[in-house]
Amino acid sequence: MLQLLNSELFAEKNIEVWVLRLDKIHADYGGNKILKLKYHIEEALQNDCKTIASFGGPYSNHLAALAAYGKSHQLKTIGYVRFQGDYKKYPTLVAAEKNGMQLQFLTNNEFKIAQQKIINQPIDLQNKIYCIPAGGHTQLGIKGCKEILALDILKKSRDNFTHIFVPVGYGTTLAGIANSASTAQKIFGITAIKNGEELNEEIKSITTKKNWQLLTNYHFDGFGKINQSLIDFMTKCKVDFDLETDRVYTSKMLFAIFDLATKNFFNSNDKILAIHTGGLQGNN
Repeated sequence: MLQLLNSELFAEKNIEVWVLRLDKIHADYGGNKILKLKYHIEEALQNDCKTIASFGGPYSNHLAALAAYGKSHQLKTIGYVRFQGDYKKYPTLVAAEKNGMQLQFLTNNEFKIAQQKIINQPIDLQNKIYCIPAGGHTQLGIKGCKEILALDILKKSRDNFTHIFVPVGYGTTLAGIANSASTAQKIFGITAIKNGEELNEEIKSITTKKNWQLLTNYHFDGFGKINQSLIDFMTKCKVDFDLETDRVYTSKMLFAIFDLATKNFFNSNDKILAIHTGGLQGNN
């Protein structure tokens, strides 16, 4: 679904902002996550692995999507979570567990060691377990995200967009979109973490394209953090546009677009595409 945001601000600036509603792909595992998982799951099944494990933190939409997909397709799922404490305070982890994911909690060091191990050996053939890095952050994840701009709903309009905005956690989705966008299109990633500029080198290592840029000042004090200003903005999106956004990624990306428009960042007649990456279960 493509949704035009009928905003007085955008009309005043003579620009169009469209939202690609990846959250509408599926109620439980919609968003970019299922595209990042697509080729990992394909490889798992090719190797007769009926258990799929992955990594994430307490706000991991990736784990929530994997759990929901696993439940729908009769696959066992394991979530290795970088977290110590009462996980039931985090609706994303509660949703994952409700969908049958076995949660195993790790310290930061344990998480780092386990992640490094699976990068070199993602398939446990003896136990038939396939492991995916956090966020689906591999070339298979990038391959899936490359298909975002190839979705049928964008066939007639994809080359008309001057700017494409996407939230950034690890940079997988940004890399996929950069790889498939035209050279004339400008790709902007809105980082969800503090010190997001550190992701520049990582993204450079996974794509040779140079048509992208990170904007790192819209994290609202850190990953998963929120304040009254962002809450008010999320409410405005819901009331004015019937558009629900998540607190971790999409709300911050759209806030950035509105802020940039206010500051005359765009030119008259620019056409912006914003990628809604799902994760709405985190709003509970």
